[in-house]
Amino acid sequence: TFLQTVIMSLCLRYSPNRVNIYCLDFGSWTLGMFKDYPHIGGIANSNDDEKIRKLIILMKELLKERRETFSAVGVGNIKVYMEVTKETLPYIVLIVDNFQKVISFDPDFAEFFQLLVSEGANYGIILVSTLTGSAGVNYKITDQVKRKISLQMNDESEYAAILGLKSFSLRPMATVGRGLISINNYPMEYQTALPCKADSESGRVLEIKKVGEIMQKVWQGEVPRPIPIMPDIIPFGSLRSNGITLGLRVNDVKPIGLSLSSSHYMLISGTPGSGKTNMLKVIGKQFKNIYSAKIVGMSPKGIVSDDGLFDEYLTQSEDIDSFFEDLSIELKRRKDAISNGENSIEYLVLLIDDFRCFYECITDTSAKRLGALIKLGKGLNVFCIMADDAASFANEFGRTEPFTSIGNGRYKILLGGNYNQHAPFDTDLMYSQKSELLNEYEAYLIEGKTTEKFKCMKGI
Repeated sequence: TFLQTVIMSLCLRYSPNRVNIYCLDFGSWTLGMFKDYPHIGGIANSNDDEKIRKLIILMKELLKERRETFSAVGVGNIKVYMEVTKETLPYIVLIVDNFQKVISFDPDFAEFFQLLVSEGANYGIILVSTLTGSAGVNYKITDQVKRKISLQMNDESEYAAILGLKSFSLRPMATVGRGLISINNYPMEYQTALPCKADSESGRVLEIKKVGEIMQKVWQGEVPRPIPIMPDIIPFGSLRSNGITLGLRVNDVKPIGLSLSSSHYMLISGTPGSGKTNMLKVIGKQFKNIYSAKIVGMSPKGIVSDDGLFDEYLTQSEDIDSFFEDLSIELKRRKDAISNGENSIEYLVLLIDDFRCFYECITDTSAKRLGALIKLGKGLNVFCIMADDAASFANEFGRTEPFTSIGNGRYKILLGGNYNQHAPFDTDLMYSQKSELLNEYEAYLIEGKTTEKFKCMKGI
């Protein structure tokens, strides 16, 4: 009831552009009755692992953003920031029901909460939490909490411990909602108000929901940033980032992509059925739609062409050899054009599937021309995206060119299985992470050594 009253009071007193509320409900899951209030950014119950972690990540981001924003203006707290900038910035209130269970859910959360209670208030990010007694919470957290309230306790010694005061004789009357609060380091008895007027608990629930529905209909302004949740399917074209977008990062559900200026070639390594062809098409379609690129597909086995993606599609070795012969002339022409100051050079994208099989069927001359493209083709608006079976590529990596050069390139996408089923690329993954299986549509993007897990867009 206490937390319900806090939320209701905030929502009735302040508009959603003044107060944003997020909830971690590790109690009786009753905070869900507030889900329709426009002040609510999200509610994570104790059984929703992903939502809980994403909410903590969001809180960290908000704290970091505000620290950087305030620093840029040269101020240290939200009140002064709004006075200086004349900008209305919402206070963010994180409601936590049963704090000990949140910490036991993931002990690593303790570091975040320690930072939140020590710095959050300056940046307008407030923690309101319930605990079941004083035990089980690091003193580095509790010592930073400035306002403490104690409801009825079985052990009377707990009152002084919770309020952070020396022993005192005052005890709250044995009435529901009655408790003690410390005001200027002096204990005072207080009574918790009900969140709304009603004849019964069920009546209160109905009234709270009714008010929320009304607020939702009436409010037309800004609402809190939602807790980012990974969708089951990411449709092609639903995301946009700088360069070529691949999907959403698992960590923070933000778009992840490739920078065209960083590399002109990359590898897609995948286990059977993991989505290599899908990823080729996700990349190819964006080159086509955004940059009006000419798309040339190559594979001895053949990718089924769809939606007019391919301008050319080559499956015969003689046709592939002829293409690379013409390409060598085209690359020289492009170099000369760039030297002469020409800027509008057409994008040309090669999508090569089943790379090892493809490489075995082309002539030595074409292989050398492909190797030259990989080593010397940067800046000519020619991009080469190669997909291969993880085991096949791993068998050649470190032993054969151009497999080693391709695998040592700036970008690699690993699909299916776990990291250990792919070639031993340099990565910053921890040892334990290398054996974790990827879920459907999940992949690793390795850029240099930095590795990000993401969920792929669906391109087919």
